Amino acid sequence: MARVLVVHWNEKEAYEMSGRLRNCDIDVAGEVWSGGALRKALKEPVDAVLISLERRPAQGAEVGKFLRQSKSTRNIPLIFIVGPNPDRAWKAKQAMPDAIFTPWRDVLSAIKQAKPLDAPIVPGWSIASDKPLLGKLGIKENMRIGKHGAPDEFEELLGDLPEGGRFVERGKADLWFWFVRSAEELINEIDFMSLRSPIWICWAKGVGELKQPLIRETAKAVGMVDYRICSISKTWSGMLFRVKEKRTR
Repeated sequence: MARVLVVHWNEKEAYEMSGRLRNCDIDVAGEVWSGGALRKALKEPVDAVLISLERRPAQGAEVGKFLRQSKSTRNIPLIFIVGPNPDRAWKAKQAMPDAIFTPWRDVLSAIKQAKPLDAPIVPGWSIASDKPLLGKLGIKENMRIGKHGAPDEFEELLGDLPEGGRFVERGKADLWFWFVRSAEELINEIDFMSLRSPIWICWAKGVGELKQPLIRETAKAVGMVDYRICSISKTWSGMLFRVKEKRTR
């Protein structure tokens, strides 16, 4: 029997949600409707945390971030309950795209699907959202923009570059974009492409086995660190990496 914790911002609705789950033979560890009770509630292990985004989506996203940033809880599956307005889940999806997002009617299926995460996404880098695309990507005046494997529409997508900016496909560049099509390509070329730092590693959304954890772990293995994520288009997402600087004493 799955054991879950319910996080809701209305005490009455939290108890109602728990009651419906218990009627379906789900073991509910408890209900939380204030941030101060969360640590206490998680002293006992749970199989998943259900977080409602219907009333206070920003607070719900912050709870998810808090759980991911703590080593003791980051592997617990997060299930966000989404209401009729999907836009209210936007912040949580941007920060934790590997979480489960489901309407209430499918919550039992989501609980069955939930498994501990081997390489959970830990929010903490900046999530570019409100700036124009060029600003999100860090493209500035006089930059040489390198591209490797870019789709035909990439330059059109970016539009006019800032003054002095230009595209290059070889040689030196101030910022690189690498569009990866497969895990095999990522693994085989990461050593060479890591020399082109800083670099956006881009992948097609929801296609194949290329996901953030694989990309992050592969880049980390060659000494790179990520510090920004961006939705480049409806098709492409990207993570910005650079080679980790060695500290000198």
